[in-house]
Amino acid sequence: MGSKKHRRHQQKQQAQQPSSTTPTAQPTSPSPADAPPVAPAGGVKRWLWLAPSALFFCLVAYALITERQPQIRQDNAKQLLLSTSSVASATQTAKQPATHASGPQLNLASTTYNFGKVTGDTKILCEFVFTNTGNEPLIISNVIPSCGCMTAKPWTQQVAPGQKGSVPIEFNTAHYLGRVAKSATVICNDPVRSNLSLQITGDVWRPLQITPELANFNLNVETPSNSVTVRLASQLDEPLYFTELLNTNANIAAELQTNVPGKEYSLVLRTIPPFPTNNQSGEIQLKSSSPIIPTVPIKTRINIYPTVLTIPYVIRMPSLPLAQEFPYNVWVRNLGTTKVQVTEAKFDSPGVAVNVKEQKPGTESVVELKFPTGFNVTNTPAPALHIKTTPPRFPELTVPLLLTR
Repeated sequence: MGSKKHRRHQQKQQAQQPSSTTPTAQPTSPSPADAPPVAPAGGVKRWLWLAPSALFFCLVAYALITERQPQIRQDNAKQLLLSTSSVASATQTAKQPATHASGPQLNLASTTYNFGKVTGDTKILCEFVFTNTGNEPLIISNVIPSCGCMTAKPWTQQVAPGQKGSVPIEFNTAHYLGRVAKSATVICNDPVRSNLSLQITGDVWRPLQITPELANFNLNVETPSNSVTVRLASQLDEPLYFTELLNTNANIAAELQTNVPGKEYSLVLRTIPPFPTNNQSGEIQLKSSSPIIPTVPIKTRINIYPTVLTIPYVIRMPSLPLAQEFPYNVWVRNLGTTKVQVTEAKFDSPGVAVNVKEQKPGTESVVELKFPTGFNVTNTPAPALHIKTTPPRFPELTVPLLLTR
């Protein structure tokens, strides 16, 4: 009975379901472009299976990272501390002077002395202080300035380990203007710095710039007169005026010209008759309105050169009598504009060969001498070389023999 009812119920359900073979009316479906994509049933199932796994792995990774964070922060802090310690150690090492394992060591805070800005014609004492950071006595044997404008003053010659010493150097700013850089060398027994170079720098300032500082006249027979212009430029803030000119040289005329009132002037100097025939030195003084430079001295120098001269002006001989033949040359040079030619050359003693060669026509000739073996001088005065030139207005040139005993 029950089985019959069950069979009738199944038959009724099958009758209600449409047959798979019977075509049924389908509703109008949208176009493929408008229809949303439908995932295959199998793919959806796989994604549903993977989702929990992915979530599980994410949770595990988050837990691991969270657990490692304190250790990472601790490692970073240690690394930062080590870096800071290294920098501090390097800085401390740089500050401390290097020391030798053994021997003396010359250590200076600086090898350069800057004296700043000073007025010209002053002497500046530049003192270099040093320490012997070695373990043996430091000995400074010499201090060598590179220029005659510097003088090495008495320095500390021997310094015990750990003690200090000094090298004072005096610099004379005369004849300097603007930026100056000089050097000196310290000789010591430091095995690493046995020749230490010291530098001296600074700026030299002058309230009045004089160019040139020496008015130099070079004269000869053909040029008995000449002129020199001295430029005077004030560096003062207030105007500078000259109130008086004093000239002590009778062979020089002086004229002061104003280029820029209160700032720049020109002093024109020229030789006047009677023209000088010998070398002279003098001075011209200018009185100024400034209390800083109330008097401005300007040096003058007149040099009288022969138009024709010999080089050298004496003949120097080795010990006599000569052990072997001795050649010697004397040049005749013309400094004028008129051409000069050597016409004759002879030596007082017999046996000395003399030969004349013109090297630059009208300007330069050479007189070749050849002293024989056994040459000797027994009488006085000593013999000499005599040279005649043309034109005849130039006197005869005489080159004496200088004997060394």
